[in-house]
Amino acid sequence: MKRLFALTIVLAGCGGGAGSTTPPAPAQTSAPSPAPSATPAPPQPSTSNVVMQSAAAQQFSVTEPGYAGRYTESDTCNPYTGQIAAVATVANGNGAASYSVTPINAGTCTVTISDSAGRSSSVSVSIAAAAITVQ
Repeated sequence: MKRLFALTIVLAGCGGGAGSTTPPAPAQTSAPSPAPSATPAPPQPSTSNVVMQSAAAQQFSVTEPGYAGRYTESDTCNPYTGQIAAVATVANGNGAASYSVTPINAGTCTVTISDSAGRSSSVSVSIAAAAITVQ
């Protein structure tokens, strides 16, 4: 009687053998989240109020930590009802500026100083009737 034997061989790859061509995938790591940055401060005027009780011009200055640009000035000191004060730039650059306010008529107005990023601060100007000299 003849006996037949069947032999089945199954080869299973382990992926790390000598003939493997696929490199292992890099380990997944998450990058650390960046720390939130602080919001830069707006321009900082040397005063928030200019109160004028004489005809003499007064100055105020503006700085901003970490800012090296120029500022823009806008004001409400020349309304349609008549000019209250004249605001002039004395110096402006490298993150610092100075402004001169000369009284014209009694009243109040606001001077707004802005940096190139749009951050701004305001200075209130009040002129008493005694500040105006009638000639």
